[in-house]
Amino acid sequence: SPYKNDRDSISGLYYVPKNAQSVYEETIKAFNSGMMILAAIGIRATIEAIAIEQKIKVRGIETKINKMEEQKIITPDSAKLLKLVKDIGNLAAHEIKKHHRDDISLCLDIIEGVFRSLYIHPVEAKRTREKQKTLQTISLKISGALL
Repeated sequence: SPYKNDRDSISGLYYVPKNAQSVYEETIKAFNSGMMILAAIGIRATIEAIAIEQKIKVRGIETKINKMEEQKIITPDSAKLLKLVKDIGNLAAHEIKKHHRDDISLCLDIIEGVFRSLYIHPVEAKRTREKQKTLQTISLKISGALL
């Protein structure tokens, strides 16, 4: 790859549903290969995959983003940013305009933020709570045994 600052996939990606995960991974590969047009289209496709996963049935990517915001799947700020991503993906798809690497990188940050809040953090929080319960149970048994 021609870039020294290759981007790694986010940690916890295995919690993300398979479709969104594979589109995102291909987008990262395109980005790391300097293929900004394909990366932009990939970002748009990742948004579509998230919408499908969240059972959002409306047509059009902007409507899908609005629906995700309405259903509190994403914050108003994320929605604004995703619309920016959508515009970048649209330009790439329709006008084949090459985007600046930094713009695409920001878009990937946004997608990763959505992955974290939607899929990764909820699972990690649940696992932490389960560990805490287990530890409480163990410490109660230990203190019970010591009494």
